[in-house]
Amino acid sequence: MLNYFRTDGWVKSSLGPAIPGAQIWVCLQPANVASLPPSPLAAVFSDPNGLVPIQQPIISDGFGHYDFYTTPGVYTVIVGLGGIVQQVYPDQSIGGIGSGGGGTALALQANGQPLAYQLLLNLVGAGSVSVADQGNGTVNITGTSVALLTNGVQNTLQSKLNLVAGSGIVLTPDALGDVTVSNNVSGVTTVGYMMGAGSITPPYATLSGIAPSPDVANQVIVTRFGWAYSLTFNTISFTELGGAAANVAFGIYSGPTSSTPGTLLWSSGSIAVTNTTATLVVSVPSYTLAPGDYYLAMTCTSTSYTVYGVSLSEVTSAGTTSLFNGPPVGCGKAANASTNGPLTMPATLGTISIQAGSSTYGYPMIYFT
Repeated sequence: MLNYFRTDGWVKSSLGPAIPGAQIWVCLQPANVASLPPSPLAAVFSDPNGLVPIQQPIISDGFGHYDFYTTPGVYTVIVGLGGIVQQVYPDQSIGGIGSGGGGTALALQANGQPLAYQLLLNLVGAGSVSVADQGNGTVNITGTSVALLTNGVQNTLQSKLNLVAGSGIVLTPDALGDVTVSNNVSGVTTVGYMMGAGSITPPYATLSGIAPSPDVANQVIVTRFGWAYSLTFNTISFTELGGAAANVAFGIYSGPTSSTPGTLLWSSGSIAVTNTTATLVVSVPSYTLAPGDYYLAMTCTSTSYTVYGVSLSEVTSAGTTSLFNGPPVGCGKAANASTNGPLTMPATLGTISIQAGSSTYGYPMIYFT
């Protein structure tokens, strides 16, 4: 609660008689007294509780007397008569504060500016902020620093996380405190999954020693695989184990996690093969394989032709590398068949029937650059 102190004054002429109707202004310091009304005006009141403000100027009564209440401080008092400044009294200490000789009173400052209505500043800590008086006019304000959370637990030893880009990794910070981690890998990589061990023999797959009965020609068999990087290829290679001369075709279809599963994305076109044992390298339409979930599909006009080691060669790099072993995700037969003249992959796979034993595949036999 603020304390208000009373000031009484009398206005007299140089000969001694009281002057009624004189004008008195009370100003903060420094005051501009070049003309009336002066400025800046202080807040003055007619009661000790500061409830009834007085509109300045204060007018002296018939005895030349005036009074007012205000907060402790140092003020300038200006006396006027008839709209003309008669006397200026600077450095008027009110409330017992001051040097006693009309000097500058003690006054609390905030950001370098005096607080005319306050001498005491109460600092109270709250939350993580604490206030400690050092006893020498210094107050220490401290707070708990922001700590890094590691897996949701506060890390008391660290408040900053420094991310450093490594091989094939790009860090892209934004203005919101977020960092995008991405890769810039181009070339040979071994990230993905593929199940479909052993050779692929239309219209079925040889799975861990299981040898299903032959099916019809033009059956489309598929193996699901996942890929984590962008890959642009224009060459396909595969090893044939012999069999009747025929035509084969390969295709890549959208995987089961796609919005349109089993839709043809790319096809090698019809490829003529013989019954010899050899590795064929064939140029195919260029395609960019984006990260995602896919089906690799193969079809053949014969039921007695076998291939394995299917490879897609990247445009910008020579050589191939195998995908690592992954979970058994299955190989199956598509409901929709290919058509001849020339051999063409179907636009969609239709329902896929998982081959018996496909959940116990061995090692993958597909290669990517």
